[in-house]
Amino acid sequence: MKISIGIFLLIFLAKIKISEQLTCDRRENEINLQRKLKNDLFCKYDKNIRPGNTKEITSINVRLNIKDLDYEDQKNTMTIESWMTLTWNDSKLNWNPSDYGNIQSINMKQDYLWTPDLKLYNSHIPSSLGTCHLVDCLIKYTSVVACVMPCSHTAHCKNFGISNWPYDIQNCSFTFGSWMKTGEELNYNEERIKIVTSRLKKNNQWNLISASSRYNKGVYSILNETFPSVTFTLVIERHNGLHQVTSISSAVVLMIANLLVLCVAPEKIVRLIFVIINLASISLFIDFLYWMLPYPGDMLPKVFIFFGDLQLYTLLLLIETLFIKAYLENLEKPSEWIITITKFTKSNFILAAVLSENTKKLPENADDLIENVEHEKTAKEVRKSFCLLIDRTLTIITVVIFSFMFFTLFPKGYLSSNYNPIESLS
Repeated sequence: MKISIGIFLLIFLAKIKISEQLTCDRRENEINLQRKLKNDLFCKYDKNIRPGNTKEITSINVRLNIKDLDYEDQKNTMTIESWMTLTWNDSKLNWNPSDYGNIQSINMKQDYLWTPDLKLYNSHIPSSLGTCHLVDCLIKYTSVVACVMPCSHTAHCKNFGISNWPYDIQNCSFTFGSWMKTGEELNYNEERIKIVTSRLKKNNQWNLISASSRYNKGVYSILNETFPSVTFTLVIERHNGLHQVTSISSAVVLMIANLLVLCVAPEKIVRLIFVIINLASISLFIDFLYWMLPYPGDMLPKVFIFFGDLQLYTLLLLIETLFIKAYLENLEKPSEWIITITKFTKSNFILAAVLSENTKKLPENADDLIENVEHEKTAKEVRKSFCLLIDRTLTIITVVIFSFMFFTLFPKGYLSSNYNPIESLS
């Protein structure tokens, strides 16, 4: 039973294929007017010869209807699925509708027609200049030929880098042109070059923010001939919602964690533990970013630089904590310059406000202070005041540096209400 069905399908498909072939040997006796029309048009038609005479330029209208797109970070390439519509005039394909039962248009397989040899100049794969499926083309009695081809193209993109990741924008262009014909043979109607994105599928990772078309004259000073082309440009912006939670929010949390560490007295063991935990967390997150981010080439993402700087700062905080802890446990007499700085700090209203933590009141006279440091309690208070000055100064510097570092996570003008992502490309 299955064999019989298979044989039937083969016979049916064979009949369809035979019915679509031209029957040039019996055109005079053809009853089917549409078939007669095709025979009259194509029996002596040579698809290898360009329409018109030798000196006439064949003008092509190009329309690209984008259906789907996909950007690959690692290779910096974009793949688009589209319907490419090519329209031109072929003077050899015209007829009087009244001679063929008022037939005003016919469909013909692309194999039988001359078609423009458009190729993708900036194709990602050299052996594949774009793939377009062969289709039936529409031919009107006025010599107008239109082919709507489902195509897939992969092109290299202009690499603006990922320095603003996850707020990065990519600019990808697709340049099409004839592979063999010059501008004196085949050209493009500049006013009829269009790109359509109204039916573009929603992408989970990228948002299309701009689509444009451009005609290139292809004039070269060293050549007497022109090589025109058309360029379609797509500008996409990364969906950053998830990345803001995993990366930007983590950056803010780790900054706040380091600020909270400075609120703990430097001699406390808890502070040392917190600093070590922060340093380990940042190191692990840098490793996480390394595997998550695409290879950046020569330009590092700002978020990566941010975590690298935060790691160095936390290491500095660890060294400062260990130094203060060891210095406070030292029983030797403080140096004279430390005593002088401490005395000046206590006598200055602003610096005294910085040292708001309660310390034992020191002698007013510097000479008395130097004499009193021989006593262990006074020397300890001097060391504590000096270490507290260092710690509070570091806290103020940290707040300033972290405020600056926070804004470097975003593109210029991103936090303003009139931010335009297209302008960031320039």
